[in-house]
This record gives sequence, C-alpha cells and structure tokens, in this order.
Amino acid sequence: MLGGAVIYVFGARELVDNPWNLHIVTPAVATLGARGAMPICRSLTSIDRRRWLSAAAIVLILGLHCLAFVKLRFMYTAWAESSRQMGLALASVTGPRDLVVALGHEVGNPTALLYSQRRGWTFPPAGRNSPWAEDIVDEEMAIRSFDELRAMNASRFGITAVQIEKLRENVPGFLRYLEGETTKVAQDPEWTIYKILK
Repeated sequence: MLGGAVIYVFGARELVDNPWNLHIVTPAVATLGARGAMPICRSLTSIDRRRWLSAAAIVLILGLHCLAFVKLRFMYTAWAESSRQMGLALASVTGPRDLVVALGHEVGNPTALLYSQRRGWTFPPAGRNSPWAEDIVDEEMAIRSFDELRAMNASRFGITAVQIEKLRENVPGFLRYLEGETTKVAQDPEWTIYKILK
C-alpha cells in the first residue's frame, strides 16, 4: 500500500487519464480486505444458522460479481479491433525491416504498431510540439509530419476507416495529399494500407 501511495504521488497526473494503472495496488487491497473478512466469517460460523448465512454470503458475492460485470462491460469491449486487424495486415504486406506509420482508431494509440511487429510511428508522431493524442485539425502540420516520416524511409501508412472519415471532415486537403503521394496496397471496410511513394 505504501508503494501504491508513492506511485499515486508521482503519477497522479497520468492516473487521471489512465486510472486503471492504479490496479497495481489491487493485490494489496484484496489481501487487506480478506484479512478483515476472516474475523467476520469466523464470528458468523459460530451462529446456529450457519447454512442460511453461507447462502446469503454466496448470493451477496454473486450479486456483487454480476454488478461488476455490468458496470465494467466497456472493459471487455474490443474497442481497438480495427487497429489490431490493421496491424496484422501491415505485418502481412511489409518485411521485417520496413518502417510503418499507423493512424489507428484513436490518434496516438500504438495498437496497430504493436500487432504489425514492425518499427515505426503513430501519426502524427509524438514529441513534435503538436497535440498527438487529439484529432488532427492542422493540415500544414499533418502534411509536414507525413513528409518528414517519408524522408525517414517510412514505407507503408495504415489508417482506420474511422480516422479517414475524421480526416475527410477536418483536414480534407491532407487526405487528398496523402492519397496523391501513396498507392493503396490493401483495403478492408475497417482500414486502408497505403504504400508511400518516394
């Protein structure tokens, strides 16, 4: 628990966006909860109505589990499936030394790169004084980032259908530029992979 407090102190800002990272302290919390539950259980077993109390405890535990599944259903949703499929497709159309660029279901999310098993960048790349975890709304920045990645020998550009629609709405000039500087090598209703022309 002390370690969890240290993590919270140093990572509080990041934990606001990713609270599930705090689950590192879950085993300690579960252990302390179990230690507190043991004396309660011992006192309940001394009552003559042990079977009734055991049944009530089982119903309570099952009810809590059902409630947890309902409340945490979003955690079991395959929200990154389009990025995963695109990453697998990138792996099949590239060689081990190819550098790839991926614009997945969320800007800045590296799921596609992970599943491609290739080196590369999310688009736009992180660390360039641009809001890389927000929707792309600056055409000049997007074109400049694309050209810089091409100059660094990026060979394929994968983009999910969700992001194509956002580009069409927010930065249509960049989308036209991208399609003019690439050729399609693979397409699915959920994603498109382009070969970057040199």
